[in-house]
Amino acid sequence: DAGMPDAGPACATTDTWDASSGVLPHHAGWEVVRQGAASARFDFGVATIDTSADNADQLLWMRQYEASADRWTIRVRMRVVRGVTATSGRGVAWIYAKRGDRGVSLAMHEALPLPGGSVAFVSPGETLLSTASVADTSVMRDYVVDIDWTAGTASARLMSDGGAVETLTTSLHTLPSPAATPTVEIGDGTNRARGVTEWDHLEVTARACP
Repeated sequence: DAGMPDAGPACATTDTWDASSGVLPHHAGWEVVRQGAASARFDFGVATIDTSADNADQLLWMRQYEASADRWTIRVRMRVVRGVTATSGRGVAWIYAKRGDRGVSLAMHEALPLPGGSVAFVSPGETLLSTASVADTSVMRDYVVDIDWTAGTASARLMSDGGAVETLTTSLHTLPSPAATPTVEIGDGTNRARGVTEWDHLEVTARACP
């Protein structure tokens, strides 16, 4: 079922939501974190997050995992419909992951001050750690983030139907406050950007396998 762990090795857990379910992620086992007037709706076959009223509006879908899982793969299929950012590096669409005192943040945006069609790993202090240009983030596209908590590294792959079109790498950053529970958050979680994004697929695999 959508949102429930898939069958697989005992050392791995995969949580998946797909728009084909016809419901929003937080109606299918994912938790939702909401702030301000942010809204989510299911229409035209996708889940839409709307934070366009104010930069402070935020909405994230969240899953939590065991601390023993030291390798994560996060895959989303989404597009930026429109976005406005007030601070360089703050995209309107985000993938956050945190475990203990380490974390990683990937931002997707289509408007300046990030160059049109850009993604970036971003530190808590808003430093752009690594960036890549994308022809058009308003096109539905797969973004895959691989995290190795033991090695302290992460990579992001921007995918087209033909395969990876760009790869970014970064070291995990130190969180201002340690995370009590390993967590993945996906959506719009910044107070420095606003906009509309559409989401077709969310998938997280957390592995404690050798």
